[in-house]
Amino acid sequence: MAHFCRNCGTQLEDNVLYCPKCGTQNSNNNQPAGTSPQHPVHQPAPNQPVSQANNTGYQSNQQPPMGPYPPHPGMNQSSNRNKGIIIAGVAVAIMLILGLLYYIGSKEEHNDSENFFNTAVAITNTLEENHDDLEEIIGMKEDDLIEITNSLNLNKQFLQQQEADLNMLELTEEDKPYAEKLKKIIGSELRLIDNVLFVLENPTEKTASDKLNEITDLSKNISADIAALNIPGLDCSKAVKIKDIKPHLKEYMDAKIKNAANEKERRELLAATTNHYPLFLKQNPNHPLLEGHMGAGYYLDKSSVKVLNNDSDTPVIEAEIFMVDDAYGGKTTETYRNKMKFKYNTKSVKLYYERNGKWTYLNPNGPMAETRGVKSLGEAAYFVSFGKKFYHGYMDEKFYKCLSLK
Repeated sequence: MAHFCRNCGTQLEDNVLYCPKCGTQNSNNNQPAGTSPQHPVHQPAPNQPVSQANNTGYQSNQQPPMGPYPPHPGMNQSSNRNKGIIIAGVAVAIMLILGLLYYIGSKEEHNDSENFFNTAVAITNTLEENHDDLEEIIGMKEDDLIEITNSLNLNKQFLQQQEADLNMLELTEEDKPYAEKLKKIIGSELRLIDNVLFVLENPTEKTASDKLNEITDLSKNISADIAALNIPGLDCSKAVKIKDIKPHLKEYMDAKIKNAANEKERRELLAATTNHYPLFLKQNPNHPLLEGHMGAGYYLDKSSVKVLNNDSDTPVIEAEIFMVDDAYGGKTTETYRNKMKFKYNTKSVKLYYERNGKWTYLNPNGPMAETRGVKSLGEAAYFVSFGKKFYHGYMDEKFYKCLSLK
């Protein structure tokens, strides 16, 4: 009857003492326990040498009988040794893999820390450059405006890119607090740039004053935040310095507001009329109205004014006056032009005009027939030449304002 090995499940014959596959004793064999298999033991003939290194009990020229044998005494030990070697090899391999992973992880962590530091250096360099550009506003001229605004816009782009680079880094726990501080500084710096650009580009807007007031507070906060950054090995000493540019921006704003007001007044003045006479012929500031009579307008040609003698007591000036018929009705065609010379006695405040080659005194209080077109032209020529009045009380302020218009 067939049996199976209790250890490995191999089918066994009844007369087999040991499993031929794993060497486990066959418990179903009916041979009494404690007996060994009955195999003939061959003894060597007298005086016949026994082969060395043969522990089977057989001579070297003999073949052992075939059949099932008990397991070799060293079989289990050899198997255990092989298993131990395999386990040890697997353990070593696992340790090597873990060591390699730790090395790669520590190297990546080191690289991330290095990348963070390099990004922090780039950010502080941009901050320093931006603060230098802001300082250029001090003593800024109109020609410098484009260059300064271009530099500020470029710094803004750099900071935005560096902020994006910072967000892409795999930060260590140690670097995360520093990164948050840097992001706060970048946000404040970008707001500072936007406010400065708004004031420079829109100085007459009402909201420009609010932007201007915020600039000083932002500058102070940024400087304090940079000083408290304290990233090991990072030098922020230059980036901390931010000069107060608010007074200079305020001066720039006030000048622009004043210019805008003057320009508005200028446009209104150029288009204005007095008693239906245009204050400027064809809205040309070079042709201001001197006076109007019976529909005709008398205008000065400012380009014709020349100082012939610049003596402080008795200067001589030449100027041209031209007439436009029906300027009152909107006509603009010049119909008559006259060149005249004037001599001024600044001490006695007397005006003379050349008539038939002689100097003739002009009585400012004389009849209109004598003073029309002469008194106004003489006064205008003196004011245009020297920027001050000769007579006082004869012309209204609008007359001088029109003469001053560029």
